[in-house]
Amino acid sequence: MKKTGIIIAIIVGVILIWGIGTYNGFVKKQEAMTTAWGQVENVYQRRADLVPNLQGRCDYGQYGEL
Repeated sequence: MKKTGIIIAIIVGVILIWGIGTYNGFVKKQEAMTTAWGQVENVYQRRADLVPNLQGRCDYGQYGEL
């Protein structure tokens, strides 16, 4: 009976350690995805900020060609 209890405890321990490692891997991948998406949003914002400057330069160029 004691041998069976020890074997079950070892199996439960291994499953528990595997579950914790898997969860930590998911959290690490989620943080990497959040960081990457933040960089994409940063690029979009930078482009959106440059559009008025581009529009102003185009308007200036039109006046210069007249």
